[in-house]
Amino acid sequence: MGDRHLTYAELDGLSNQLARALILKGVQPGDRVGLLAQNRLDYGVITQAVAKCGAVLVPINFRLVAAEIRFVLENCGTKVLFFEDEYSATVSDALTGLASQPELILLGDESDSSRSRSPNHYDLLGNQSAEALEIEVDPNSVSTIMYTSGTTGVPKGVMYSHAGYFRLFISNIVELDIKREDVLHLAMPLFHNAGLNGALNSMMMIGASGVVHRGSFDPETILGQIQRHRITAAHTVPTMLAMLCNYDGFDRFDVSSLKKIYYGGMPIEVSLLRRAEAKFSASFYQVYGATECGTVTVLLPEDHSRYSQTTGREAFNAESRIVDENMRDVALGEVGEVIVRASDNGMLGYWNNPKATSDLIRDGWIYTGDLARVEEDSLLTIVGRRKELIISGSECIYPREVESVLSQHPAIHEVAVFGIPDDVYGEKVCAAMSLRNGATVTEVELEQFCVANMARYKRPRVFEFHNELPKNSSGKIAKIQLRAVHWASRERKL
Repeated sequence: MGDRHLTYAELDGLSNQLARALILKGVQPGDRVGLLAQNRLDYGVITQAVAKCGAVLVPINFRLVAAEIRFVLENCGTKVLFFEDEYSATVSDALTGLASQPELILLGDESDSSRSRSPNHYDLLGNQSAEALEIEVDPNSVSTIMYTSGTTGVPKGVMYSHAGYFRLFISNIVELDIKREDVLHLAMPLFHNAGLNGALNSMMMIGASGVVHRGSFDPETILGQIQRHRITAAHTVPTMLAMLCNYDGFDRFDVSSLKKIYYGGMPIEVSLLRRAEAKFSASFYQVYGATECGTVTVLLPEDHSRYSQTTGREAFNAESRIVDENMRDVALGEVGEVIVRASDNGMLGYWNNPKATSDLIRDGWIYTGDLARVEEDSLLTIVGRRKELIISGSECIYPREVESVLSQHPAIHEVAVFGIPDDVYGEKVCAAMSLRNGATVTEVELEQFCVANMARYKRPRVFEFHNELPKNSSGKIAKIQLRAVHWASRERKL
């Protein structure tokens, strides 16, 4: 990260020291340890230290406000909280009124001035041995509690075991062709499943190298890192790829080292894929998964020329099915819910929430709530969330299908489709969009485009124009924010 480097030997020694320090502070197997920080080199040290003493890591979204952080700390009973100085005021507010107060450990930054400030986490390391700890950690015990974003209600803590994560990391290494010689770009937030487990931990399991990026996704900085560190693989979302491809100074950078680009969240729009292929001499991998069930499917590079708008095939180490309401596998061309066998890469359950756990895991299968269509050649295509399904009159409309059509319009940069209230049909289709730089389009032109490209019942009845669509912490469009305005006084759950 920047000019600082950490070898695997140093990582091992530092995490041993920190684990010993946590044990001296009374941390026991099963205790929860929170981490509130942006991407930093110490992220790997802290996560390994927590695992080595048998405790449970609780990564916290640094974008949360005090009340949301208080909920996480109280819900899981955090014993220790590592945090960065810039969040001191937020942490102080979050602890106000909290019955059980965690012990606070300030994370020093890399500057000498900060390292001289006491106390911070560097002070814990000095007198501790760097030798390995003699602690038996049950592989089936809880390793991490990762809280969902709460877009479907109150955030829930997803419990994952050490063994479950190991199976997930192996799946990622196999499917994404991660090699020991690779240099991975770590720009996704490390508190998020995609950043921590899809990128960092999978990278460390195979023994590859990583370049940690901290801060906003600035194309100039990212391209400079690719050139300087000869990065070979990168985790992105399509929005990030669009930012890189649209950057005016792209040609000033040597990106020839980048050979593997992983993206998720949604299929990549065809014109963006073609531009990205022209800009990067890289193979593209689309990854679909969830915090609760890990990697579910992968669309491999060889399938992108023909099947780029599908979601991929079942991933190694992950058994999945597409079923109807009676748990029967649906036929080719039909739509059903994606379910994933929990014993493969799945979660143990939701922390302290047996009702939500039993609602999600039934007869050993995780019901994802994602709707997918069965395609030829063992492929599937995600068409939307069950909760996002738009029912207009008696017709079922899948937002992803409408988004796929609208994204082909040359003026549209990003688009999100969702249902809004309609007094006659119950719901109607709304399309929120941002336009490409310098592009213009009218509602009449968009209506004509839809008439030519989709069935009448699927067409948006309302078009919203935004300078930029809101995003969540993983870079995905936050539909709930767009939809909430329309449903504020209605019965429907968002």
